[in-house]
Amino acid sequence: MILDDDSKFQDVCGVIITYNGESTVINTLLKLKNNVNHIVIVDNYSEDKTIELIRSLNLDCVYIIENKTNAGIASALNQGADYAKKRGFSWILTMDQDSLLDDNVLLEMIKVHSTFEDEQRKRIACLAPIPVMNERTLRNKDSIYEKKDYVITSGNLVKLEHLDLIGGYEEKLFIDSVDFDFCLKLNEFNLLIVQCTNAYMHHELGKLKKINLYGVDFEIHLHSSLRKYYMSRNHIYILKRFFKTNRRFCIKKTFFFMLFLTQIILFESNKKSSLQAVFRGIWHGIKDKY
Repeated sequence: MILDDDSKFQDVCGVIITYNGESTVINTLLKLKNNVNHIVIVDNYSEDKTIELIRSLNLDCVYIIENKTNAGIASALNQGADYAKKRGFSWILTMDQDSLLDDNVLLEMIKVHSTFEDEQRKRIACLAPIPVMNERTLRNKDSIYEKKDYVITSGNLVKLEHLDLIGGYEEKLFIDSVDFDFCLKLNEFNLLIVQCTNAYMHHELGKLKKINLYGVDFEIHLHSSLRKYYMSRNHIYILKRFFKTNRRFCIKKTFFFMLFLTQIILFESNKKSSLQAVFRGIWHGIKDKY
């Protein structure tokens, strides 16, 4: 990778996917700007002041693609990747609108990339930071990297030639399990996913609800019924698509899906609409209705 005078890498294009992100996107953008020289914003038809706020910064390094409808995160990621390829970039750094990179993230990723021998380095498709979601996140691990089967989409440094090899991000998923599909396809092609243990990204967990069960405090995620529909439909897609090639992952994911169902039944107030969304999603997944 080509390093310029500002310690940024010229063949990396930042990609931020936005949708009604006026409360968080500016901080995400400015943090990403500290790592890369060029950024493309792909906006999925925001109805708030997201684009207005970005334009108010008047940054020459930022290009905005405004979609006329919400085509989903996978479609927007593919748009960002296509933009980067047409402008000669070799890598993209993909960001959610509510994630904040540390200033040295890209440098740490390239440091890890350079430690691999040539043959293994060619197989690296994705480098990822450690997502810091709470104060319990472990730091100062023994190794500067760990090979992973799966990482979340935000913060990924993705090699475009390998993204092309797997056919890009799966657009029919719209949202949820896009990261699972991406990583499992990389695994099928024997490509490497590497998490860099000295690179950190602060990542929002979304709405949480605190629960006390028999004196034990814990937190559960709150999702809309529509989000539950996508989670359920795309869970079935993952099982159908990858059970033969990665049975262990699919069994593990099904276990967590059952916990998700249990959470709805035990702790959510609007059980009826939530369960209707879940079972509609399961049925549509079975029938390949996307």
